[in-house]
Amino acid sequence: MNLQISGRHMDIGPSFQTFIEEHFETVVSRYFGRAVDGAAVITKENSHIHAEISVHPGRSLNIHARANGSDPHQTFMDALDKLNIQMRRYKARLRDHHKQEKETFSYDAMQYVVGDHHEEEAVVPDTPPIVAEISAKIPSLTVSEAVMHMDLSNDGALFFKNKASGVFNMVYRRKDGAIGWVDPQN
Repeated sequence: MNLQISGRHMDIGPSFQTFIEEHFETVVSRYFGRAVDGAAVITKENSHIHAEISVHPGRSLNIHARANGSDPHQTFMDALDKLNIQMRRYKARLRDHHKQEKETFSYDAMQYVVGDHHEEEAVVPDTPPIVAEISAKIPSLTVSEAVMHMDLSNDGALFFKNKASGVFNMVYRRKDGAIGWVDPQN
């Protein structure tokens, strides 16, 4: 597994790097024997430490976890505990879904990032400029699988094709913390 460890506004010494590598690989290998890559970023802001870790086990899935604290080692371990819980939950759901043996599909799509104009171009009024085009996959999932993918990736929303209805749907996290579901068919 390719693990990238970095520190922002602080130096990550060799002993702390070894500590991170050993604990990270132990937890990840428990659930995913062949994870593709991972990252750990420890940030110091004033007297607060922020740890953000992520793992990419494959299958277009990224799992993220964050923690805050005052001790770098303990903050990393708190984030790793959260990652451990998310991976355990994911594997349990994956085992449940494999029993049903449903076919999975994904569809190619383009993702656009829009923002302000930085170049002098002929602009159509009331049309936002396209700043970046990113190729993305639209997975074919059930609603519960979509919520799981959204939770594990810590994204605010997920666009997917509903396996049950065959219609494109979206799940998103509301401001009150609940999950919203957009189903144009209903």
